[in-house]
Amino acid sequence: MPDNLAAGATTGSSDARAEAGVASSFAPPPFPTSHGVTRVHLMTRDPQSLYAYWELTPEFREMTARHFGCDWDELPLVLRLYMIDNVDDGPRVIQEVNTSRLTDNWFFYNLLPGKSYVLDVGTRNVYNVFVGLLRSNLVTTPRNWPGRTLAGQQLGDWKPESISSPFHFRS
Repeated sequence: MPDNLAAGATTGSSDARAEAGVASSFAPPPFPTSHGVTRVHLMTRDPQSLYAYWELTPEFREMTARHFGCDWDELPLVLRLYMIDNVDDGPRVIQEVNTSRLTDNWFFYNLLPGKSYVLDVGTRNVYNVFVGLLRSNLVTTPRNWPGRTLAGQQLGDWKPESISSPFHFRS
């Protein structure tokens, strides 16, 4: 198929296209807003920020509402970001955000470079205690400084090499 046809171009007269049932313009399918999978995913954006997105299926929302004995719309949606410093110490709450049930993504700013984070999507019970519903993957923000192995090291002795042509290959 020629490239111009792949991009949505058509050939021939519009009458011939209409008779053949070919659409006169190409519109790509809409991007899906949901995938039918309950999940939360955390990604690094830069050394000091993270991006999270989640999807809560209708079945998951119904099950959660049934568990708490109320309507889903009555439950607050809470995001809780943890920093994992040391396995022995356990996770430490860094940020907690009350979000709208209409949102499905969030940016977290002012984080520390080179640290590991995990996110819980949850709610609060009648006693105002946080209850985690979903946990994200563990991510580590990149360092914001050069690695130890390269800092202060000198490059080895460079040996000049003359190349006789741009197509010089060693055999």
